[in-house]
This record gives sequence, structure tokens and C-alpha cells, in this order.
Amino acid sequence: MALPTLRGALRCRRDRATGRPTDVREARTNSAVYVPLLLAAAGLLDPSEGAQWSEHRLTQAWWQPTVETLRLAGPVLTGPFVQMLAYTDARPGEVPAVLAADGGERPGHVSFAPVAQAVAHSSTGYMRPLVQDLLLEAFGGGVLARGVDARTNELRNPGFWADAAPPPPLPPPEVPQEPELPGDQHANGPAAAEPAQAPAPSNGPTEESWAALGSIDLQQELRRFVPTLQNVPRFLRAETRMAFTTALKRIKRGHDQGNQATTHQGWTLFLLASRLLLSKPKGTDAEGRQELLERAQRFRQGDWLALLHEANTTAGARAAPRPATEEQHQERRR
Repeated sequence: MALPTLRGALRCRRDRATGRPTDVREARTNSAVYVPLLLAAAGLLDPSEGAQWSEHRLTQAWWQPTVETLRLAGPVLTGPFVQMLAYTDARPGEVPAVLAADGGERPGHVSFAPVAQAVAHSSTGYMRPLVQDLLLEAFGGGVLARGVDARTNELRNPGFWADAAPPPPLPPPEVPQEPELPGDQHANGPAAAEPAQAPAPSNGPTEESWAALGSIDLQQELRRFVPTLQNVPRFLRAETRMAFTTALKRIKRGHDQGNQATTHQGWTLFLLASRLLLSKPKGTDAEGRQELLERAQRFRQGDWLALLHEANTTAGARAAPRPATEEQHQERRR
């Protein structure tokens, strides 16, 4: 059984000149999987097409559980979500449409189904790529978003289509009670029942990690030039959103508690997050990728002071002048 293909404008922009893909393996972007997945969770996908995805041997283990996770996702705060949406490639009318979806059972919040309908093209259902990412992160959480990305990459691998056992189900998704963008991360799923609280991660930042941020001279740090990547690599987008989400949640906590020190910690992390995660790696290609992923793991664990020291050290090494050669010394003496 062949997996469904994207129809009309649902195909990737670069595929329009050559015709729609005849197979998911021919799709150049994640839209071939992400769009039908998001539409299914919002109740907007044709049932017969949804059945093909949920029954295929390569997707049956994870498709329907992912759809249900997004469908049952709790609402997220409207303000932070709209701020994140404004930074994506959303169409001009999508932000007002999402704002109009506010005002349901929980004022100040938006749910997955109305949001998905607001950002889906009225005739084709297509959603812009960064909007797809945002929906998965905000409503499904970082674990689910990374899992869907991995499954999609597998489907583009011809070797994966050989007769083999279906892939294992996705790991338990993060189901935050409040959004995980800058106020949350990636979203998906129509409004429905409140999600159960996810267990607190055991390796997250400790209060000692947060307190250590108070030792940073923020003004001095921001005067340092630390070269960072110009663009966030796709494989690091979820972790980058996680970094800013972590900082913004701390800011909100300090504001809610009236604790100035906690608020300062959040702002310190927010302003330094890009250099902690995205300072240029020493290695290239696979080595650079691994270095960035290891940084992201250490960021999650609260190893922020060490990451800052490494970013400054690497930046200083790059900026250090090379020792003059003997020929240059002789040239200067003339």
C-alpha cells in the first residue's frame, strides 16, 4: 500500500515546476508528512487518507498515537504563541486569525484545532514549514517534534522501505500544562481534554544552576564578541526553542512570585542563550553537528557557566592574532 501524496498546492514549493511527488520518498521537505499529520489531528484530513497513514506498516506504530496526542493537547497561552508565530513564515492574515481563535473555554489561550484551521490554506490545507514546526513544538512538545522529524527522515530513506518490522512508537511526548514556546515549543491538536501532567525531568537545571547565573556580569559578557551561527540548523531548532522557553518560563515565574532575583536569572539566560547554544563549533559537518547536540543536552542540564566559558574561550582563540613569522619580523625592521 502506498502512502498518500500531497495534492495540488500541498506539495513543496520546489516541486511545483516538476509536478507533485508520487511518493513520500520523493518529497524534498517534511511537509509531505507534517501537513497531513497536523490536518488529521485537527479533524481536517479526509478519513480515507488518514486511514492509509494509520494502517501503513511503516507508520502504524506512531501515526495514530501522535494524532491523538495533538488532538488531546491542552490550550496554550495566546500571547507567547502569537509572538512565536510572528517569527515564522506565516502568511500575513494568520496572526489575526489565530488571535480571533482566542476566547474559548479559557480566555487568553488558544487550542490546537482552531489554530490549525486558522493557519491552514483555505482550499488546500497547506501550512508553511516553520508554522508546521511551531504547531508540533507548542502543542506536542520537543520530544514529540523531534520524534516526528526522525520518522519523516526515515520515510525518505529508500532502504527503510524494505520488508522490515515497523519502527517502535514515539517516546512519551512532553505535554506541558502551559505552552512551551517563548512561552512554548511546537504545537498540534484540536482543543480537547486537559492533558495529564508529565513527570518532571530528572536531569533538568537545578536551583544551584539558576543561582550560578547571578555571578555573571551581564554587561561585560554582552560586550564580548562571540561569533554564532547565522541560521539555526534544522536539527537544532527544537532545542533552540527549548532554550528560550526555559528562560522565559523562569522570567514568568519570577514575575508571578514577585521575585526579582528569579526574574534576573531568566533574563540572563535569555540574553546569553544564543551564544551558549549557537557559538560556532570547532568541528565541521558531522563533528560540528555532534558538538551542537551535546551543547543542547548540557544546556538542558543547566551546565550554563561552563558553556559560556567555552564560547568565550573559543571566540578568544579565533580572535587571537597569529604569531608573526621571521619574514614578517625582518620586513618590519626595514
